[in-house]
Amino acid sequence: MVGVYKPRRGGVAGAARAEERARRPGPGAAAPPWPHTPRHTTRCGRKQWPPTGRGADGQGSQGPPPRPDVPVTAIFAALAGLRAHQPLNAATGAIHAAAACDRSGDVLAAYEDVGRHNALDKLVGGLAIRSTAPPAFILVTSRISFEMVDKALVAGVAMLVGISAPTSLAIDHARAHGLTLLALARSDAILVVNDPFGVFENGSEGGT
Repeated sequence: MVGVYKPRRGGVAGAARAEERARRPGPGAAAPPWPHTPRHTTRCGRKQWPPTGRGADGQGSQGPPPRPDVPVTAIFAALAGLRAHQPLNAATGAIHAAAACDRSGDVLAAYEDVGRHNALDKLVGGLAIRSTAPPAFILVTSRISFEMVDKALVAGVAMLVGISAPTSLAIDHARAHGLTLLALARSDAILVVNDPFGVFENGSEGGT
């Protein structure tokens, strides 16, 4: 049975990862100001800002994410069609991909890399170079971290979809900034992690 489902209260199993724990300050330590407060340091006379260039309000240059206009069938179509855009993974079985998809589920652009963050960086950079409107959603073949949610916000997309689980920091970041977040995407089901617009309230239809 094809459909979408929502997590039980308490979060997504396996969401707490080592990289996430490393971000948390120890007892008595002050929480890092980024991304909510921009900061810079001086090294060799150069100012260095947070890598994704977020503003003081934590939003990217595109503003708050829009309401997704994507039917569930489009997400399953993108999952089915992505393999054709992964030649390196077909040859090695060990390469991540990030893809920009339209509201029909067609893959508009896809980039591969051994690193999941690099694949998404390539995609966001490629979209910026093309100066095209943000795609309907981004699909990644990996778990979703805080930084990946941040990059999706900077790209101005309405929705981020991953085939693996998000970290709890990624969930918190998506909720704080209104990004629709779907995870554990499979050919028969998708986990709705954050649905600020109520697009998937009925559990199956999604956008119109």
